[in-house]
Amino acid sequence: MKKVLVILICLLALAGCANSAGYSKVSDDNEVIFSGPGTTYTKADLYSVLKLTATTAIENELIDHIAIKENIKAEDYLKEAEEYTQSMIDYGMEQTIIAYYGSKEAFTKMYQNNLVQMEIIKNYARDHYDDNVSIDKPVKIQSVYFDNEEAAKKMIEDVNAGKDFATAAADNGYQSDCSEFIALDSDDMVLEVKEYINSTDKTGISIVIESSTVTTDAEGNPVEAKQYNVVNIIDKDVNNFKEDYIGVKAETITLDSIKDELISTLNVEYYDQDLYDLMVKE
Repeated sequence: MKKVLVILICLLALAGCANSAGYSKVSDDNEVIFSGPGTTYTKADLYSVLKLTATTAIENELIDHIAIKENIKAEDYLKEAEEYTQSMIDYGMEQTIIAYYGSKEAFTKMYQNNLVQMEIIKNYARDHYDDNVSIDKPVKIQSVYFDNEEAAKKMIEDVNAGKDFATAAADNGYQSDCSEFIALDSDDMVLEVKEYINSTDKTGISIVIESSTVTTDAEGNPVEAKQYNVVNIIDKDVNNFKEDYIGVKAETITLDSIKDELISTLNVEYYDQDLYDLMVKE
């Protein structure tokens, strides 16, 4: 807030009293503040720069007001931000933090602000929950793939015999992570896997889902590679993992993409046409 006040006070100090309606102008706008070889800098030039700076400062202030309106308190995220900073320091990143952010405190403040902004985005996702669900068709799953069909079939047998999904996958040669996750219909997923998920109401382990990709060899000849997928559908009722889904959805939304809609919920009035034009352009 202090930064906004300083900028606005400077603008008021430069602006004259006899201005056209809707536009703040500078008294004695041609007065030279400083000059150098081949250049001059007038009060009007300074006024224009301050307006450009003000748009960012005012926008940040409006985001703070949105957080207040939604009862999101920055202090609630201070401990998490401090713990994250300490984890980065423990990882050996202290000097990098200082080099890029100036101080550990500045880095903590930055991360705290990011947490507040993420909570604003999560609230936006909650407000648009029903519409988002109809588009995303979220499903909680685990998924693995093998290069040979026998390994995939053996894994399914092991799961049906009582092994958990991750153990059965590892025992049959799968070495990557196969933790459960929330899949969205917009995800870059193997088409055949997506079709299987969308075509069944059942949960549990799938049959072997065969897919193929075509690449080219060193001579430019097409080479088909088959892949044998196995999916474990854990839950198809998003209401059972609503908050987890909202967290995943929030990661796909940027504050820039929704800030205009959020700011429109505030009662904001502009008394300077130039500044209004700049804010609308932003």
